[in-house]
Amino acid sequence: SCTPAAARSVLWCVFVVMLLGVQAVSAKKIVFPSSGNPTCPGNRLHKITLVQSNYVQYSEFVTPVPALRAVSTCFWMTVQDANRAATPLNYAVDEQDNTDNLTVQYRPSEGSWTLNINGVRVYTARAVPLTPQRWHHLCHSWDGATGQWSVWQDGSLMDSGVNTRSIGTEIPAGGTMVTGQHQNTLANMGMDAGEGLTGSLTLLHVSSTPLGNPQSYPTLRLVQHLATDCTATDRGDVVGWLRTPTRGYGGVLQEVALQNCGRF
Repeated sequence: SCTPAAARSVLWCVFVVMLLGVQAVSAKKIVFPSSGNPTCPGNRLHKITLVQSNYVQYSEFVTPVPALRAVSTCFWMTVQDANRAATPLNYAVDEQDNTDNLTVQYRPSEGSWTLNINGVRVYTARAVPLTPQRWHHLCHSWDGATGQWSVWQDGSLMDSGVNTRSIGTEIPAGGTMVTGQHQNTLANMGMDAGEGLTGSLTLLHVSSTPLGNPQSYPTLRLVQHLATDCTATDRGDVVGWLRTPTRGYGGVLQEVALQNCGRF
């Protein structure tokens, strides 16, 4: 949880790792100019803004990630460039291996959202173009027990399906989860500069459970509720926007947001 004690614990762990790895030439995390120590957002709603100009910008969630057999993520996002790809969520166990263990990407040139798990494309879903400088609510869900997936935008189902090849897949524990960039050691010293989010993001939550059957009324009501209730509430057991400490890289701007859907 994001408490002073938790923050001190994270800092101590970082210190120990630095001592043990002082002779290591290639560190797991490529360090860009950052906001410094992990920060706890607190009880006030906040948003982050990334411009990807002078430095590659992203925000790392400083939290242990368990093995996942299902995952859902919801968030509010704006884009500044209607034609630029964006990576709102990326998770990698080993940057050196260059594997997408979990990657959600918006690809406007293809008119799609994509989800990659363990280097395999789980879905290429139809995307309604995001309007620049307008807040949109997005949800992505995948269930490893059934292979069922769904993509939602502004409370409406955009696309869904079943990928039987993904049944039984497990996302391994112990990696690094970020928002705003795509971890890729083979490109741009650790991040893919062309796939970074230019825009703003808030209320990102990651859960180890799927949203549910996309054709069911309870799932529709749940997503519609998430798209209209913008109070500062944590809903993810893996990442909670208010609970999970973060570390910004490249000069990510974090500021207080209004608790008003679409007008943060």
